[in-house]
Amino acid sequence: MKIEVRVITRSKKAGIRKKNDKYIVRVKAVPHKGKANKELMQLLSAYFNLPKSMIKIIKGFKQNNKIVRINHHTND
Repeated sequence: MKIEVRVITRSKKAGIRKKNDKYIVRVKAVPHKGKANKELMQLLSAYFNLPKSMIKIIKGFKQNNKIVRINHHTND
């Protein structure tokens, strides 16, 4: 499954909320050297209760709006 994610960096509190069909993810990290993306992956992994290897950013590596693929099964 593919999801749209809006990342808000430098937040005081990290967290995820769903708004319509988009996920709003607040991360504490700064968008420097992949730190925010790394925290995003950790939060999504916990939120969907999946290992990080099942989650992949497929579009928007250096942008706030991203497309993320979530694999629920190993054959997806």
